Amino acid sequence: VLTNSGNRPKIKLVDCSLSHIYRTMIQFIYYRKPFMKSQSSREVQWTEVRGSLTPAAARDRRIFGPPPAGINDDYRRNNEMEKKLSRDEAWALLTEYTKTPALQKHALAVEAVMSHFGRLNGEEEETWGVVGLLHDLDYEKYPDEHCKKAAEIMKERGIDDFYIHAVCSHGYGICSDVKPESTMEKVLFTIDELTGLINAVCLMRPSKSTKDMELKSLKKKYKSKGFAAGCSREVIERGADQLGWPLEKLLTMTLQAMADSEDEINQEIL
Repeated sequence: VLTNSGNRPKIKLVDCSLSHIYRTMIQFIYYRKPFMKSQSSREVQWTEVRGSLTPAAARDRRIFGPPPAGINDDYRRNNEMEKKLSRDEAWALLTEYTKTPALQKHALAVEAVMSHFGRLNGEEEETWGVVGLLHDLDYEKYPDEHCKKAAEIMKERGIDDFYIHAVCSHGYGICSDVKPESTMEKVLFTIDELTGLINAVCLMRPSKSTKDMELKSLKKKYKSKGFAAGCSREVIERGADQLGWPLEKLLTMTLQAMADSEDEINQEIL
């Protein structure tokens, strides 16, 4: 715990577990004052650190309590879910409706990138990954009803609206009127087209790999409007604008996520 001695806070370790040390150090670094124990005080802490602390750290109710209204939509949507969908359940559902290896590989790539961004955003990687895995659930069997049929399938299975809204939002303005609202949904909307473009670049390379792909090669193909024309640059850029990210940052992080997960993906679809 933190204790006060005069005007300077001191750390006294009672529990030496890593999680306790981590929470204690967060408290020391961001506040430099004793723990606040009342609910109202914890809400004050939220206000003080909302720009500095990751949502994952903030989810520790023992320190911070629940966020006041309007602080973090991703936090709230995650914690309002009645039933979370496991990765194994999501994969079983996807492979029931998607048999084509190329579409499975795309789903796995989007899952990997979503998990990567979830981790960077301090959110639950599996939740973000599951949304990415299921985003094209209906595309192979019902291409003309894309997103709409996915919603029907997921509702019939009793899957939480959290996932249904997220999956449908990636087709906003194309085949769906469900607008991306949370950071997670905006990332999915943005990287779906981009992962397809990166895969197209990959197939043109002698190595057929993203692991040796340089950013400048990706940027060159990105600027070539005739290359992989089905991968909408307008959608990618609109998504980046919604997130407030420079395009180069988006390209760099997405390429890295795909390179890091390439071997695992190839092994899964053998």
